[in-house]
Amino acid sequence: MSHVGLGDASGKVPHPSDVAGPLGHADRPPGVELVERVLRDQKFITPVSTEPGAAYGIHGISLGVPAVLGRRGVEKVWKVPLTKSEMAKLKKSADLLKGYYKGVK
Repeated sequence: MSHVGLGDASGKVPHPSDVAGPLGHADRPPGVELVERVLRDQKFITPVSTEPGAAYGIHGISLGVPAVLGRRGVEKVWKVPLTKSEMAKLKKSADLLKGYYKGVK
């Protein structure tokens, strides 16, 4: 049985009955399947903290966004359709975090 995070790189989302845990088998230590899938370069979609970049028009800060993960790391940020209001809130959050980090430096 193949398990995925939000879906595979084709955009297919698994049926809930096909997923035992966040990434797969409930009887394995957390992260084992994630590491195996990355090493096998299976290219799957999962939430990660990375720079949203051009997909969301947000640069210079890392946020939790869905992305295609493979052997080379984050290969593509997977853009989720957002309303104008949701996009404005995401950009406001990014700007607030940038401000906090400037204050720490």
